[in-house]
Amino acid sequence: MNPETLLNEAAEAIENRGLSVVGSYHVCFVDDKIQCLSTAQPVKKEFIFETYPGHELTKGLTSKQWNRLSRKIGTFFERKAHKCQPQKP
Repeated sequence: MNPETLLNEAAEAIENRGLSVVGSYHVCFVDDKIQCLSTAQPVKKEFIFETYPGHELTKGLTSKQWNRLSRKIGTFFERKAHKCQPQKP
């Protein structure tokens, strides 16, 4: 997947979450997709990209926050792809 597709997936996860200004949320990788889950949800998260207070997500992330999230997501998927490549004998 390219970085733009991954960032769009993160944006959709945040947008579709039904956020509250109270509480905090993880933008994370769970069940083979990027999700936005409450920090209070007892779900095993494969990787947490970032944690945000609800009030920040409801007003929207800044460009600096999007850039940081984008880098973290990109790095995660690069490493994940590298681990999946067959090793040379």
